[in-house]
Amino acid sequence: MRKLALGLLFVAVGAVASAQLPAGFTDTAYVSGFTQPTAFAFGPNGKMFVTQKRGPISVVQGGSIVSTFTTIDCTYNSERGVLGIALDPDFDNFPYVYVYYTTNAASLNPPATPKNRVSRFTANGNVVVPGSETILLDLIPSDAGNHNAGCIRFGLDGKLYIATGDGGSNHANSQDLSNLAGKILRINKDGSIPSSNPYFGSLSARNEIFCYGLRNPFRFSIRPGTNTLYIGDVGESTWEEVDIGAAGGNFGWNTYEGPTNVSGFITPQFYYMHTPTLSASITGGCFVTGKRFPPLYNGSYFYGDYIRGIIRRVTFTAGNAYIADFDFTTAGSPVDFGEGPDGALYYSSIGTGAIRRIVYKTTLSGLTLNPTSVPGGIRSRATITLDNPAPAAGALINLTSTTGATVPATIKIPGGGTSVTFNVETATRTTSSSATITATRLGVTKQATLTLTPTVDAHFVSQNVPTTMIVGHQYTVSVTMHNAGYTTWTHAGGYRLLAFNPSGTNRWGIDRMFIPSNVSVAPDDMFTFNGTVTAPSTPGTYNFQWRMLLNSVGTFGMPSDNVVVTVN
Repeated sequence: MRKLALGLLFVAVGAVASAQLPAGFTDTAYVSGFTQPTAFAFGPNGKMFVTQKRGPISVVQGGSIVSTFTTIDCTYNSERGVLGIALDPDFDNFPYVYVYYTTNAASLNPPATPKNRVSRFTANGNVVVPGSETILLDLIPSDAGNHNAGCIRFGLDGKLYIATGDGGSNHANSQDLSNLAGKILRINKDGSIPSSNPYFGSLSARNEIFCYGLRNPFRFSIRPGTNTLYIGDVGESTWEEVDIGAAGGNFGWNTYEGPTNVSGFITPQFYYMHTPTLSASITGGCFVTGKRFPPLYNGSYFYGDYIRGIIRRVTFTAGNAYIADFDFTTAGSPVDFGEGPDGALYYSSIGTGAIRRIVYKTTLSGLTLNPTSVPGGIRSRATITLDNPAPAAGALINLTSTTGATVPATIKIPGGGTSVTFNVETATRTTSSSATITATRLGVTKQATLTLTPTVDAHFVSQNVPTTMIVGHQYTVSVTMHNAGYTTWTHAGGYRLLAFNPSGTNRWGIDRMFIPSNVSVAPDDMFTFNGTVTAPSTPGTYNFQWRMLLNSVGTFGMPSDNVVVTVN
């Protein structure tokens, strides 16, 4: 990658950065037991193919190694070895596994000295079909052992993109279009060259070249939903960079590294400088867009710095312009990244021999009811809370209730939210009971009990209200209501008559009339509320209406007829 050879770096590098995972995230070993895992690719049915530097390719499923797909004869000193892997985009119908590796004397059709190559293998389940290796691209320079690059990915266009380093000894290779070093190459799945390549048909430039001027593009990714390449290019002594791939583009090495305004060269969209005391080596990352991370993180580009031992994230506009960058977490020797089918961020930790998995999880932290006791027919409101903001896809909650209450079958907390409120409906009842509300998410259950009392209801019978009043004068009014529920109305029980103004104009001089303390209004009885009101101080036309009110429940039952009062 840079300065120290990967053969040394891959043994052990202590993390020198310090960044704590944000709340809700965990970083755990998905599968361990490898010797220097370099790259991985996701297959169908949850499978993962993992390359190891010295030759083995393993198949992983459910977090366990289930088989050795094959072991490749390769040279693995310095930064050489089995460095990249990709699966055919239509793997179910075309079970091809594409591998980038450095040859040795036992390799198929070995060249005289170690070279990098891309070969295609055919899979039969979890193992290779013997003798199925087909060389697609060969003799990619590996002059000094380092700067081999090795990342291979399929684009949305169905073409195979290949990252190559400058070979380690002749940095001018990167500007030389007659060789394959220091480039991003583009070929068809069968190894042929697409006619849409920028140098297709050229007699002086290699037709496989897509873009060039790269030092050691150790990992690139293709932005989801686009065919845009994000190339992490390892710098020499000043800059690490992320370049946005462009057909025929020249990224400047070995003339310069990092930002530039020199005509003919493309400046990186993101770059960072080495510190005076700490070298750095970028591992190009990937985008996480599966909406399993919170909205703040979803859609971010995550990359690693191998020597600093850290994973960072960068935000870009839809037009691929840099916005901002942030530390994300400490990580040991990250050398490859990928978003899994489950929306988690996976990375290969070559020094620890593991593929690690970063996931985000929220947990139900509460279920509350307000009020916790209601008469039948009156609704309550339930609130569900999470310990951390919901992922961008939202948090789906399953709901059930025992007899007596009705709740939605499911409800979703929107992405970034920490709570949601919903109605708990109840039915008319003559006796007391209770209903248990249950919320479940990801194996965590919360419950709350709603006490149900006999139904409260009220019907309007009649009223006596003057329809003409004089400004500021007091008037006697009376309203008769029928107790149509199953509870007894008393003063101590919190029952009263509430005045309200349906037109939203000025309120009256009194807004409540009470049941006397020595009176009880039994179910099916009627009661007449008597009181006085003061006419408004401004002439005009006003509305006059009443409704029953119960503490902790609110208004209930039928309102009185509206009376239009003219004030002179």
